[in-house]
Amino acid sequence: MKKTILSICLLSLTGCSSTPQEQIAKQQAAIEKKQEEQVKKIASNIPDWFLDYSPFDGELYYAAATSTSTDPHIALDDAKTLAVAEIARMTSAKVSSQKAISQRNDSSSRGSTVTKLTVDEFTAGKNMAGYNVNKRELFAEGSLFRAYVLVSFKNNAAISQEDLNQLKQDHDELVKRVEAAERNQSGENQ
Repeated sequence: MKKTILSICLLSLTGCSSTPQEQIAKQQAAIEKKQEEQVKKIASNIPDWFLDYSPFDGELYYAAATSTSTDPHIALDDAKTLAVAEIARMTSAKVSSQKAISQRNDSSSRGSTVTKLTVDEFTAGKNMAGYNVNKRELFAEGSLFRAYVLVSFKNNAAISQEDLNQLKQDHDELVKRVEAAERNQSGENQ
């Protein structure tokens, strides 16, 4: 009886006798497997239209974008802003406003990843007559919502010289505010 108990104890001890490096490698493999599963799940949620659209069809410009947030409305709004900014870029910046989008993802034990993106996009509301949100979808992604948005803008949306002058003035004022904020922030960090 004692030999049987001793044998069981020895077997259980040899199973636990892995080195710290082996334990770390096992933990790392488990983390990578979990991340791989998460990426596959996210990829399976990507709408077909998000990956397969024409940016210009002769009449309309199209742009798709995605964003995440803990608030579904913010995720949709940020994705829309990114899509409109892309159309602005494609149409020689006829559209503009400023929006800062900040995302925090705490998806692994390695720590958090912080992404900060600033879109310089001046918006003149009367010039957005051809702007439409054509498609949008929302998915849960861990503790976040991921939004996918497809936006279109009419190619023939004309902007008068007066509107262009106002956009330039607004843009110059924004540049001054951003530069002043950056100077203030760099002064605080020193």
